[in-house]
Amino acid sequence: MSEILKINPVSPEPEPLARAAGLIQQGGVVAIPTDTLFCLVADPFNLAAVGKVYQAKSRAWDRSLPWIVESVEQVVELAQHLPSRFYLLAHRYWPGPLTIIVEAADAISGARPGARRESLEQYVKRVRALEEIANSFEGVQQSFALQAGREVRIIVRPEAVDDLAALQLSRNIAKKIEETMTYPGQIKVTVIRETRATEFAK
Repeated sequence: MSEILKINPVSPEPEPLARAAGLIQQGGVVAIPTDTLFCLVADPFNLAAVGKVYQAKSRAWDRSLPWIVESVEQVVELAQHLPSRFYLLAHRYWPGPLTIIVEAADAISGARPGARRESLEQYVKRVRALEEIANSFEGVQQSFALQAGREVRIIVRPEAVDDLAALQLSRNIAKKIEETMTYPGQIKVTVIRETRATEFAK
């Protein structure tokens, strides 16, 4: 179901911006108009969200997607084999209209559609398998595959899983992933148990 958010381009209101950011964090896709076309924005660490972009654009799985960054520091974190010219140009012209194309790091690109000619179907299947394994355990409220499939984060119901059980749950999920999936490297399993206390001053 689509939703239209009207934003003042001169003086953006914080509420619709926060709403759009929240949709992206939840694995949704946001379309942003530019001076020429529309840009589809999604969380690049959420493999299911990236798959939605491919499906929405009917993009061939062997064509990579561009990853837009906000700073030189973020490029250093996410890219590899950066030439000295990159630093000179970025520090001189950023922020600005200069686009510099760099090579994504293996840790980022290895499991992403288009990076190694993997089919979108296989890509989405692996993401769903990770989340299905996590969701199969009692007390799990929601799970997300992140970091190009290198991490899965699990949110549990605090009333059903205490701190000790959360620790054991992370071990059990990691063990099941090892036993049922084939993958390069390692997958980080993070269990999040959040409790909140609310009171009202009258």
